[in-house]
Amino acid sequence: MFSIHVERIIDKPIDFVFAKLSDHANYAQFKGVEASNLAVEGKLAKNGLGAVREIIAGGANLHEEIVAYDPPYKLGYKVVKSL
Repeated sequence: MFSIHVERIIDKPIDFVFAKLSDHANYAQFKGVEASNLAVEGKLAKNGLGAVREIIAGGANLHEEIVAYDPPYKLGYKVVKSL
């Protein structure tokens, strides 16, 4: 299994940062991301547990399933499809 851990300090309130990073609609604002779509809505929250996001970046098309969602502290996903 492949795992990546990224840590960065951002001088903004935690709720603000979590909202930006957990909402698929915001991903196109990030460098290298061409488009982002919500293929499946989450069970209890639109971008929450069970949601599947489609991210198009750098010629890749990734489908990410949200597997951990505990606002504003934890967001986990796994890539379930890659084209």
